Amino acid sequence: MPLLELNNYSISYHFPVQTTIVDTISLQIDHGEITALVGESGAGKTTLGLSLLGLLNLKNNVQISGQIIFDGVEIHGSDNNIFGKYRGRRIGYIFQEPLLALNPVFSIGEQLRETIHYHFKTNHAKQQALNWLEKCELTPAQQYYRYYPHQLSGGMRQRVMIALALACDPDLVVADEPTSGVDAALKLEIMSLLIKQCQNNKSILLITHDIGLAAKYSQKLFVMYQGQIIESGRTENIINSPVHSYTRTLIEKFMFLINAHN
Repeated sequence: MPLLELNNYSISYHFPVQTTIVDTISLQIDHGEITALVGESGAGKTTLGLSLLGLLNLKNNVQISGQIIFDGVEIHGSDNNIFGKYRGRRIGYIFQEPLLALNPVFSIGEQLRETIHYHFKTNHAKQQALNWLEKCELTPAQQYYRYYPHQLSGGMRQRVMIALALACDPDLVVADEPTSGVDAALKLEIMSLLIKQCQNNKSILLITHDIGLAAKYSQKLFVMYQGQIIESGRTENIINSPVHSYTRTLIEKFMFLINAHN
């Protein structure tokens, strides 16, 4: 049984006119698997990712249809509180813009502590928060615990996002452009850290426009274009023998950039 399954899943906005952002897609993510969702900006990747945690405002002219089945339980269309139970605890999310996602008026340590305490109601939440800062290489942890988001570099804030996403030991981590805005060397560090901490049969949904990143780290690949999945399969097979012209274009552009830098 897959960890996450989407069946005939669609998302539409109805303001100012009806626009379909995610168009009747189906995908599966297995336990312990890194799955990449690749496409250009505006393809619908982030909208899809946010919807998995119930983070779209359904009262704001948003319509969702189809199935989200997580670990055998259909969560779309269920009790509204079910997303609150899954969000953070079963499904972690690394947001695309850490500075916007983090609360500017609380220290990063307090944000970690509060997240852990909310889900586990433990008296050891602060120590666990310090442990996660250390795991994400923000040391000395006691010092970083007191820092506010604006006091950190982009790479440090990205590490905080990883700590927040993983602190409650979720089964699935949705990583939305986790290396955006960082240089090539730091990109490798961030991905290595993410994969290192996602051991023990955790799954990752890597949302990215960078097909090179997907080729390096994922086992399964879904290519998204204008809200639709146009190609899917094992990553190695798609990279070596792409079928759709859009997929070939993504690979050719990536290879052009690689050759231009060499």
